[in-house]
Amino acid sequence: MAESAQATRLPKLKGTRAAHRGQMTKLLRKAEDIINTLPQDCNDDLLDEITATLELLHAKYELLVNLDKQIVDANPRSPSTGNVTSAQTTPSGSSSAINLPKLSLPMFSGDILQWVSFRDAYNSAIHDNTNLDTIQKFQYLRAQLTGEAASIIDGLMLTNDNYAHAIDLLNNDMVKSIK
Repeated sequence: MAESAQATRLPKLKGTRAAHRGQMTKLLRKAEDIINTLPQDCNDDLLDEITATLELLHAKYELLVNLDKQIVDANPRSPSTGNVTSAQTTPSGSSSAINLPKLSLPMFSGDILQWVSFRDAYNSAIHDNTNLDTIQKFQYLRAQLTGEAASIIDGLMLTNDNYAHAIDLLNNDMVKSIK
């Protein structure tokens, strides 16, 4: 689909999604009200109403999931297209989005002369990225290390807590190498 057609389709999809989210919110409130008014000995009519509301909730949820997927697919700056979206401030102070080429992180083998360059590139693209979970960051780190650098963190299991330990071990080892 052409980028201009995607750009015109995107606001419509977002509007449709917002309408369905509003309906979903109303359905959730209705379900909560029904549940809160349930007597201890509820009858079959009430159970049927709860079941029907639950089925509507499931249908709306599936619709929202599908709309979210369509919005991601229709967004020309979506990460799935291989482009990275970045906001850049113009001299007037306003923000505009631009498409940047896909970044390629350098590998690091433990060469002290490459440490600062690797560390800064990794921190900028991965470590400081709030959209990534800690485990994802740790996986990226492991994928970029080879040789001596990889052996520094080889003994650490892939866990959230060990990511901070891995970063500390690398930093400490590189500081020792500099001295």
